[in-house]
Amino acid sequence: MTEIVAPEPTPEQAALFTRVAADDADCRLTTALAVAAVLIAIGYRLFRTEGSAVATDTTSMLPKGARIVATGVAGDAWW
Repeated sequence: MTEIVAPEPTPEQAALFTRVAADDADCRLTTALAVAAVLIAIGYRLFRTEGSAVATDTTSMLPKGARIVATGVAGDAWW
């Protein structure tokens, strides 16, 4: 059987390998921070202790002959 032996990298290649490894570490750190920020935002939205908005009754004065065709409630929507 023949054994494949990789030659020693040149100094330029070794410097390139080091730079690529550092860039890879930077990308992993940035991705980890982004994922952590998203999880913190989701956790904040799910577990904040702020109470629900209190429902209030409102009476609107409509002109004679007018009618309400649709209603909607936004609650505490944030979008």
